[in-house]
Amino acid sequence: MSWSRGESGTKRSNAPNPVGRSTAEHEADLLALAGELLHRFILLKLCIFNDVLLMVIVIWLPWTLPGRKSRQRNFKPTISPYSILPQSVSVSGSGFHAEIQCGKGRSLLKMTLQNLQVGAVRLIIDEKEPLRERFRPLQALNGEPVTSDFISTEIGSDMAVLKVAANKEVVVMFKPLRLDMFVDKNLVMSFNGDGRFNFETFKEKPKELEDNAEPKPLTLFNRLFDYVQTSVLKWLKPLQSEQNPADEASENKKYEQNQGVAYDRDGNPINDAEHPLEEGGGVGQSAHEEEDTDGLWTEHFHTFTDSKPYGPSSVAADISFIGFRHVFGLPEHADSLVLRDTNQTDPYRLYNLDVFQYEVDSPMALYGAAPYMIAHSAKATVGAFWLNSAEGWFDVSYEPDDSSLLKNLFSRFFANDKLPVAKTHWMFETGSVDIFFLFGPKPDDIFRQYSTLTGVNPLPPYFALGKHVSRWNFIDMNDVRQTDAGYDLHDIPYDVIWLDIEHTYGKRYFTWDPIKFSNPTEMIRNISAKGRKMVAVIDPHIKKDENWDLYQEALEKDYYVKDVNNRVYEGWCWPGAAVYLDFLNPEVRKWYANKYQFSEYKGSTEDLYVWNDMNEPSVFSGPEVSMPRDNIHFGGLEHREVHNVYGLFHHMSTFDGLYQRSNGKKRPFVLTRSFFIGSQRYANVWTGDNAAQWSHLRISNPMVLSLGIAGFPFTGADIGGFFGNPDDELIVRWYQVGIFHSFFRVHSELNTRRREPWFFSEQTKALLRDIVRLRYSLLPYWYKFLRRCLMARPVTEPGESSVHVYLPDEKSEWYDWFTHIPVVGPGVVQVATPLEKIPLFVRGGCIVPIKERMRRSSGLSHQDPFTLIMALNKDGTFANGTLYLDDGDSYEYKNGQYLYQYFVYSGDKKSGSLMSTTMHPNAYYNTNAWIEKIVILGLQFYPTDVHVFRADYVPKKLNFVFDNQKMMLTIRKPEVPYLFLACNIATVILKWRNGLSSLVMRKSENIDCIMSVVLEKCQKIFIHRDYSSGMAVRFQTKLPPELVGRIDEQLFEKCIQTLNEMFAKAEKLTWKSFFENIIGCFTCYLSHLCMEYQFSKNETVFIPHGLFITDPAERGLRMIEISILNNVNVTQSPAV
Repeated sequence: MSWSRGESGTKRSNAPNPVGRSTAEHEADLLALAGELLHRFILLKLCIFNDVLLMVIVIWLPWTLPGRKSRQRNFKPTISPYSILPQSVSVSGSGFHAEIQCGKGRSLLKMTLQNLQVGAVRLIIDEKEPLRERFRPLQALNGEPVTSDFISTEIGSDMAVLKVAANKEVVVMFKPLRLDMFVDKNLVMSFNGDGRFNFETFKEKPKELEDNAEPKPLTLFNRLFDYVQTSVLKWLKPLQSEQNPADEASENKKYEQNQGVAYDRDGNPINDAEHPLEEGGGVGQSAHEEEDTDGLWTEHFHTFTDSKPYGPSSVAADISFIGFRHVFGLPEHADSLVLRDTNQTDPYRLYNLDVFQYEVDSPMALYGAAPYMIAHSAKATVGAFWLNSAEGWFDVSYEPDDSSLLKNLFSRFFANDKLPVAKTHWMFETGSVDIFFLFGPKPDDIFRQYSTLTGVNPLPPYFALGKHVSRWNFIDMNDVRQTDAGYDLHDIPYDVIWLDIEHTYGKRYFTWDPIKFSNPTEMIRNISAKGRKMVAVIDPHIKKDENWDLYQEALEKDYYVKDVNNRVYEGWCWPGAAVYLDFLNPEVRKWYANKYQFSEYKGSTEDLYVWNDMNEPSVFSGPEVSMPRDNIHFGGLEHREVHNVYGLFHHMSTFDGLYQRSNGKKRPFVLTRSFFIGSQRYANVWTGDNAAQWSHLRISNPMVLSLGIAGFPFTGADIGGFFGNPDDELIVRWYQVGIFHSFFRVHSELNTRRREPWFFSEQTKALLRDIVRLRYSLLPYWYKFLRRCLMARPVTEPGESSVHVYLPDEKSEWYDWFTHIPVVGPGVVQVATPLEKIPLFVRGGCIVPIKERMRRSSGLSHQDPFTLIMALNKDGTFANGTLYLDDGDSYEYKNGQYLYQYFVYSGDKKSGSLMSTTMHPNAYYNTNAWIEKIVILGLQFYPTDVHVFRADYVPKKLNFVFDNQKMMLTIRKPEVPYLFLACNIATVILKWRNGLSSLVMRKSENIDCIMSVVLEKCQKIFIHRDYSSGMAVRFQTKLPPELVGRIDEQLFEKCIQTLNEMFAKAEKLTWKSFFENIIGCFTCYLSHLCMEYQFSKNETVFIPHGLFITDPAERGLRMIEISILNNVNVTQSPAV
């Protein structure tokens, strides 16, 4: 039960959920509910919307109510009735085409299998001659996928073998219909391997049911009265979810009458001989019942009636993942990351809903839908997503050794019949088959394939990675001002402050309350003066107010969703009576985007961004707090067809509006609650209305990870819980988790206590400050997403003094982030977790850039210096990392206005060097930022000297501190400005030596008059190449005097001669072939001489930047190290 409110009152309260609970539990809960209902009716404050009393009753849809789900879930034939007509098969370039029939009747469906260039195939199945076109949400795709011709095809009388890539094949079986997908001759996926593909086709509504086609609308009072009188009593009866044998027999009887043949729960035909498939029969093709008793043409949900003018149109199929024990995906659910077996439970449901204080560990539907699964094992990773925006259900079952299925599958390339199988059953209320099978086979391949097809999350503005301060609601401008000042007073950084629905004039979006927010422009400018931003909520519903220009304009343009009778649909939401924009209409989206122009959205500035909430869409007076399924959208589409994509079209319009208001110069920031596949291109997501409970803290991590798998990397949960009041321990632990979610927002409901850190104890405030500062220090890491480097283990249970942490990769060293001490591992280790402790580790082999100077906001730290944290690998020989830097606000990075720097450390137990290289030499970003400190963890020798070498290789001695207990070297102020690195100077080298005196000889040698030699006691020789004489001059083969007696003269001459030949040849080759030639030419010298080469690129000519020769007596035998540095016009580099 939920209480909605107008200008003030309770937003939502908890409600019992019938999913997954026993009848006895429901009886007890519902008896209490009946008493509470009467109590609240009399005693609690009720909600007033424009002097109209409104109570919203929220009951979630029981799983057994929809006939479409029951029909599809119970469809378990021994052999699939669907088959391909061999004479219909054709192949053209990248497409395989065929017609499909059900039973012995005429062909009903058309099928196309496309080979996609990205490394996937696309299966499309639809009616051949439909009564109406089925909706396909193609806007979810990132453009039309690029196809690629099949490498080869073999078409037989009963199957086709399609080679889609060198190591990938699809085998299409004709009778029964089945698609098997192979990678490296291993069967990895199968479509319809269990024979559960089922396609209900549209058909004409029987005339005897026409009289009941138009449901009689009920008034709000009728609905409330009817519910109070009947609904609670009905709910006290045993729920239908525990179906008795009589119910099952009745269901089978109805299925038999309507579909031609019925099956029991084990998949065996019932009365098959007595009821054979009729000519032209099959699913959705048999005669209708005289009475609509199973929801084929009408379904009732409490007081709501769902008319079905086109009858049943559900579609389902099974997809098996062979060789996999787990599948992941299907966000959004408050459940484990691994999808659970649903054999004995309800299926997972995808139907975007406004759910408050949702249950955890549940398959119930939440705010977003991404019908996408990934299967992963040590050998391969594959995936599939189904482009369908209707309501969906998904069963998952795991078979550790499913020999029966494997024996039933095509085994031409597959011999092992004892592999685990993850079986999945996908069921949708309507729509067509449009499935993308992703071959992988590596995780990176899967993410590349999926993101190529559906798009990527755009580079966010830098401020979006900072802390977001929000609540429902900051009361007025003074409240905003005091909150902003409080963060400054307590020295806690933040970046964005949010305004909920109360900032508007009577819930009219794109407006401001004339009393409480009388001067929004000044308010926003005061915030932005500190480098901060503001976000305001804008929901998709429009207040029904004939005196409001925006409402009237959209009404006159016919921009609203219609009801089943083709009248403007009117529901109830925050404003009271509300209508809903039809974002399926491209004109509406364009019109809506224009409303974000500064001339339209009065009081807004370029520092105001947008939060799209309630866009499932949420309708307080609708079934399941949403829109009736038989509402009509643009093009005559029913809402049931487009429900899950409504939010996508909403925030797509908002993104376009913010983009256009800056003429494409500024990056938009949009947060959405509802989402679908492809939403990541336009908006970021959070996990919705959670609660201040440890269970909700715990579930936030798998929810965020599941969203990340489905292409939504910018996500998070409301810190502290939306409902309720967290105690000090819970708020600290939630902050510790929240700083490692990409979206870091503190948000809470209207009636909760204030959440600002200074409203907690002094100790808690200090802990929260330190946690937020840690987040801000890591912003350079977040901006580049160095995913492999950091690992945090959340503490999600109260009173946990220690936790177990699994440290992966036995070849890696892990360091405690705070103590800088290596952690004993790999494997499971126990870590103490007092309240102030975050189990945070950095992987050996990583270089992580951070910022240690704290500012009020991230925008004020843009020119601040960096610190490099270098965690060496287990051998102490290597670490690398990158740093990305741009203006953090605009799209100028697309024009080359950025810095992308690569750092690499190499060394041994005697010495080491750190080098920095510009990854993209054509890019340039002018900044005053520089490296002020370098911290090296895991050094395996005691350094005596540290030098920095600039472009002229003249060493400059640096100050350093070495902690011999932690083996940690700290170098302060190496004075490496980013102007120096950004201006195409090839290399900065930091080199330190083990216990050798700093004897440096600089001697000019007459080696083709352009070479200088620096000889050091560390027995490494740097030969620096000058470019002033042109590019064609080669190295002299004569051994320099400094090397006489130390290196074999003939060997040196032969090496240099070979090198010169390669230089000459390289000037005519691409970098790739040049690289391969170098590797090939020097293989023969590995056993004689240790040489390190580093090359630079000058326009299109490759030339050596430096030649490093190391005495093999000191260094031993090593592989040749070659680095191709893509630098431009080195001769124009400024002197530093």
